[in-house]
Amino acid sequence: MKLIMFLGEVKLSYTKKNYFISMQTFQLAILVLFEKANDLTSREIQEATQLSDDPCERHIQSLLDCKLLECADKV
Repeated sequence: MKLIMFLGEVKLSYTKKNYFISMQTFQLAILVLFEKANDLTSREIQEATQLSDDPCERHIQSLLDCKLLECADKV
């Protein structure tokens, strides 16, 4: 099975300047999870997105690297 990645565009407006960024669908899905919760574990994110361990960790890490997510513990 081959997984095809789709991109979504997001407008960030929590700073004085608005930013438009493109991200993969699963990265966007992870961010949307935080509309209903301030804190989520990587396990909760994995269960909600139904991603396996490695892809889930890579998507979370990419969001941490660009500082769209903050982490209390190392992923």
